Amino acid sequence: MDDDLQDDVGLWGEETFPNATSHSIICHLEKEVKELKGYLLDSQLKEECADCFLLLLHLAHRGRFSLLDEARKKMAINYRRTWGKPDKDGVVEHIRQDAPAIKEARNITEQAQGQNAGTTVNMESGTSPDPDALK
Repeated sequence: MDDDLQDDVGLWGEETFPNATSHSIICHLEKEVKELKGYLLDSQLKEECADCFLLLLHLAHRGRFSLLDEARKKMAINYRRTWGKPDKDGVVEHIRQDAPAIKEARNITEQAQGQNAGTTVNMESGTSPDPDALK
C-alpha cells in the first residue's frame, strides 16, 4: 500500500505541531466535524472534508498504521453486514446480530496482526516499544 500522502501529512504535522498528541488531534477533529456539519450546502464542504481527512491521516501516522488499509478492512466488514432503517436524523446503523460477518472479519484482522507481531504502538507518543525491553 502506497501511503505517501499519509507519510507527508504525518511528517508535516509532527514538524509543524511538535506538541500535538493523539488527544489534541482528536479534539481538533471534533471541531472540524462541527464545522463540516455547518457547510453541507456550501462551497466550503470540500475544504472541510479535507481538513477532517488530513487530521485522520496525521493520527494514523502517529499510530503507525495505514488509514487506507484500515478503511479497506472495515469496508470488508460493512459489505457483509445487514443494515437497519434510518433514525430521525437519517443515520443508518448495522444490525448488531451480524456475528458471523464480524467473527470472519476479526479472524482476518487477527491473521494480519499475527504477521505484524511486536509492532504495538503507543498512540500518545507515536512510538513503538523497544524490542529489547519486551524480552
